[in-house]
Amino acid sequence: MLENFTIGTFSVGDVFKVFYGEGQHVEITLVQVSASKFKIPNLKREPFFLVFSSNKEIWIETGCYSMEQEKVGNFEMAITPTAPLDGKFNYYEAVFS
Repeated sequence: MLENFTIGTFSVGDVFKVFYGEGQHVEITLVQVSASKFKIPNLKREPFFLVFSSNKEIWIETGCYSMEQEKVGNFEMAITPTAPLDGKFNYYEAVFS
């Protein structure tokens, strides 16, 4: 499924459920969708990255998680924590190439 995702699949404000642990989930919100500045020949899609935010109560470690999003359904995706930008939220990113 991930191979079908493009930069146009997602919109800022989309909410994703990230499932972790024993039936637990946290919601993260898409805050940035950006095309990569690196152009790699012969790729089937243009590289892009997504930045998400969540409340500070739950920290998600780097890993591949089962996720759910209203427009695209259920899928697995790797996310990585990034440095907090404002001290109010946790931030994560996913990279597609």
